[in-house]
Amino acid sequence: MSRDSKAIRNKEGRLLSFLPSGEYYFSKGVKAYRKGEYLKAKKYLQRAHELEPFEPIIACQLALVCTELNEFKESNRLLFLILEELDPYMIECHYFL
Repeated sequence: MSRDSKAIRNKEGRLLSFLPSGEYYFSKGVKAYRKGEYLKAKKYLQRAHELEPFEPIIACQLALVCTELNEFKESNRLLFLILEELDPYMIECHYFL
């Protein structure tokens, strides 16, 4: 079993595999962000970004968390990545920059 997979036994005793996706980690990261748990949010959002590197929403949320953690260089790098490579029409990034 891989490191990120979790096994769950159902009522019959069979193992059910659970492979978390980028969307799963993204939702956990947003929940942690809303609670003000920025380090936990960054960890989840980085994992989501690794799993779905071409998803601009995930990169943007990660940039916001980096800003909250005073990691402005990393935040700006992510925002420019979005504007230059992922989604040049995501105008929110101009505001965050």
